[in-house]
Amino acid sequence: MNKRFTKLAAAALAGAIGLTSALVATASPASAASGTAKITVSHSAGVGWCASMSGYIPMGAYETHGYLNNGAMFSFEVWGDDPIYDDYRYGSPWATQATSPVAGEVNIFASSRGIELRGVHCQVNYWLNEDVPGDDEIFAHLMVFKGGGEGLLADIKTNVVSGSYGF
Repeated sequence: MNKRFTKLAAAALAGAIGLTSALVATASPASAASGTAKITVSHSAGVGWCASMSGYIPMGAYETHGYLNNGAMFSFEVWGDDPIYDDYRYGSPWATQATSPVAGEVNIFASSRGIELRGVHCQVNYWLNEDVPGDDEIFAHLMVFKGGGEGLLADIKTNVVSGSYGF
């Protein structure tokens, strides 16, 4: 009787392993969500250059609150846009819904459009200067990770803005 039970258990286990393997092999990885974002640059007397980023990830209210309540994290990076090498200009601290706004410059929150993203960074020096005067072009990446940094939810590239951000 013990031998018969062992054979049945082994057959059941082999079937379960085969089914699990088939499910794992056919499951497709989740891709990052799409969204929209833009960047603007302005000069403020006594402050210097300010880069402002805004964007959103479209989704329903249930999904939006699920991500935000579970610690979705947002940050942005500003880059110089060049043909050969995009040079890194600035990276913001990370913010969650619970910590927003961080340093007055990074904010993530829910809206009727989904997850809203806002960022701004100002500096007195000419941190946006990345080419000869008049030929500066910059863009930003707005990045959102699922709660606890478990995976990329969205990496949205903004438009490119041109100007003279030098001396």
